[in-house]
Amino acid sequence: MDDDGAVPIVDAADLSYEAFCAQFMARNRPVIITNVGADWPARVEWCDRSGLRLETLSARYGHALAPVVGKSTKYGDESRDDVAVATYLDWLASGQAEADQLYLKDWHFTRDFPKDRIYTTPKYFADDWLNWWWDEKAAALSATSVGLDDYRFVYLGPRGSFTPLHHDVFQSYSWSINMTGQKEWLLFPPSETPKLLDKFGRVVLSNFQEIDPVQFPRAHTAKHLRVLQPPGAALFVPSGWYHQVTNTATTLSINHNWFNAYNLPLIWAYFQEQLVAVEREIEHCRDGFDSDSDWILHCQLLLRANIGMDFNELCALLEARAAISTAPFDVAQIYQVLGPLRVHPAINSSK
Repeated sequence: MDDDGAVPIVDAADLSYEAFCAQFMARNRPVIITNVGADWPARVEWCDRSGLRLETLSARYGHALAPVVGKSTKYGDESRDDVAVATYLDWLASGQAEADQLYLKDWHFTRDFPKDRIYTTPKYFADDWLNWWWDEKAAALSATSVGLDDYRFVYLGPRGSFTPLHHDVFQSYSWSINMTGQKEWLLFPPSETPKLLDKFGRVVLSNFQEIDPVQFPRAHTAKHLRVLQPPGAALFVPSGWYHQVTNTATTLSINHNWFNAYNLPLIWAYFQEQLVAVEREIEHCRDGFDSDSDWILHCQLLLRANIGMDFNELCALLEARAAISTAPFDVAQIYQVLGPLRVHPAINSSK
């Protein structure tokens, strides 16, 4: 973010990886990187100057199933159905997708088609521990990544389709590149999050463009950045930045969620925050558990159900990264650094 409050725009030819790390990842600031992915198959083969090559997409991937959501007012509350890609492309061509605000999103394309290299992760975002972890798990099973999870997605939506205000999974980073079309982003620094809460300080606003001043009395004062993202421009969304995204034209984009050493403290803090919330929610049941170990295990199960991962898996991920690091990497030192945030009981007892 520049001194004038705008998101910096930098040509990929002028931005080294080291500069990206120092200026944006380390400072948790957004940036638009232009001239990215011009030679990707997803850009060259799937799109032309007029937009999407619908027939090409339908012929190659029409048999695949992808999640399609209807118009929603709150993040996570969308109606979601798995639909054949060919069917969705027909809706897009006929105008039904725009009329009904039907949005194909969170399509695990790389997971479903691991041999189809439709893009290459830009160097700025390649130090991705989260998706590396899922790839390692797939390799350990001597299988492709089909059927396992990942955080690599294709999005395809008509003009007007949007994603309500939210922060990314685990408070992770995200990056997004449009193959065709344009997105409007509203980005809110973490310092503005309290203003997005309702009058009770509990619920986050869903649509910044439709504010109920009684329910969200401070929302209109929240400072934010507006970004128009054209094709071939990568947007880096930092950890913990709430954002709302609208497609201003029919848009196909590639998106990843990810984290690494730069935002690990924020990831860890988020896990701790969510664990505390779980513990408070079921505190009245604690005496019903046979031991503290049973209590901890149950809390971890609920944590995984709520956010998609628990501390056991997060620590396994960190230890696996430590094992391949070329630099001195002491997992115990990580716990010491992150410990002041709040030491998890299971970790504390084993270290």
